[in-house]
Amino acid sequence: MIDPVLLAGAGVVLLALHGWAVAGTRTLLGDDVTVRSGCRTARARIDAYGTVVLPTILAIAGLVPLGWTPAVPAEPPTADGATRRTLVTAAAGLAVPGLALLGASTLGAPTEITRAAVALLVLRAVPLPGTDAGAVLGVVLPDTAAARWRTWTRRLPPVVPAGLVTAALAVPAVEALLPG
Repeated sequence: MIDPVLLAGAGVVLLALHGWAVAGTRTLLGDDVTVRSGCRTARARIDAYGTVVLPTILAIAGLVPLGWTPAVPAEPPTADGATRRTLVTAAAGLAVPGLALLGASTLGAPTEITRAAVALLVLRAVPLPGTDAGAVLGVVLPDTAAARWRTWTRRLPPVVPAGLVTAALAVPAVEALLPG
């Protein structure tokens, strides 16, 4: 039986660690926008609804605790070294759930931690607005397509990718509850 409290806790901790990894990596790579905007503080990396409430509700419902942290401001994609910073930052963002998954499976951690790590890794690896893979698309696509992608992604809140992935992951859970 999955413990919803442990699942929610693992989801919230992983989301916060992901946000701090992204902000810290950008700062280490010389993008001072994160420092000037105050995004390295604990309070700035937690969105009450997206980082705490939504993952907790999903976990209690027996679903994967997906959510989001506030967007980390960054230099414009045309700034010197922005492409490299974006790629390294995306790798750091994906490393958090990847390392959590590796550690959880190696150390025999509870299933809830593994589920939360897999969910965050899948969410961040899907090239949608607000994800690490989505940020990579914004710098590797040809200039015209990249500009369109960045314009489109600025218009959508982070709830859109979280909602899409949550819906996709919820389908099997809902089907298992149906008779027949």
